[in-house]
This record gives sequence, C-alpha cells and structure tokens, in this order.
Amino acid sequence: MDWRCLVDEILSGPNVTSLCGGLCALLPGALGILLIIIYFRNKQKTKESRNWLIATGKVIRSEISMVMNDEDSSKVSFIPRLEYEYKVGDTLYKSKRISFGSAHDFSSRQKAEEFIGQFPVDSQVTIYYDPNKPKDAVLIREMRSMKAGLIVGILLIVGSVLVFCISLTGLIKPWSWFQ
Repeated sequence: MDWRCLVDEILSGPNVTSLCGGLCALLPGALGILLIIIYFRNKQKTKESRNWLIATGKVIRSEISMVMNDEDSSKVSFIPRLEYEYKVGDTLYKSKRISFGSAHDFSSRQKAEEFIGQFPVDSQVTIYYDPNKPKDAVLIREMRSMKAGLIVGILLIVGSVLVFCISLTGLIKPWSWFQ
C-alpha cells in the first residue's frame, strides 16, 4: 500500500472522527499535566523557601474581597488581599503573594477578618524572599492545599489517555466495536 492510499484511508469517513476525537483528547491531558506541574512547582518552592532570606517589610494594602460563586450565587468566598513592600539592598520590592498554592479564601467574613487582622496596613511584617530572585517573596512559607488540583490533573490525564486510545483503536480498526 502506498502512502497516498494510507492517507486517503485514514482521512476518510469515521477515521476523521476518530482522529479528531484523539486530538481533542490531548487538550484536557495537557491541562492535567499543567495542573500537576503547578502543584509540584509550588511544593518545591515551599521546600526551598525554608532557606530563603528574611527581610522586614511593611503592609501597604490589607482588605477583603467578596467573590460570588458563578455556579451558585448563594455561595460566597472572602479573599484576603494584601500588598507589602520590602527592601533588599537598595531595591524596593512590592509583592501580593501571601503563600504558595491557591489563594487564601474563607467561607465567612469573620474568618477572613481574623486572618487579615494579622496584617494591618502600615504594620511591619517578616518577608521571606528568594536570595537568587528577591522579587519572589512570601509572608507565610507554607503551601495552601492544592490536592484538588492534583487529583483533577491526574483524572484529566487518565481520561485523556483513555479517549485517545479509544480513538486510536478506531483509526486502526474503524467502527469494528459496533459490528
């Protein structure tokens, strides 16, 4: 069989559907890989931050944002928003990162206020910064829970592989499952 016949066979009828299904399965798989990379990157950064240098900084913004859940407007999250500045050498840096991982969010305003109460405007805070990249800093050297992202990433990859294999099988023996 020459190449033209093979290409014609692959690109005809149900084979195109299988090929498109297989290629579409790669997108969720790529998203799954990205979620897993972000999880382990944050985990590694948290570990590395134990050796970061310390600076004294000042909180320049401290507030709480209320965010409505898109799917269920009765669910509300309260998210602390902080901004702080610190000096390393002669350079002044600003950052908004509190810790690694997902954003701090609370189901009640009271809990958010208790948390953000630790960081009033104009208060001095301890900043942990990367000595190799001083603009990379946190207030808390911990990683917020990202297990849901890790689990979703794994599920996306597994589902993507399954759909891709089913589509690939469809390319090799088109529609043979239904005969």
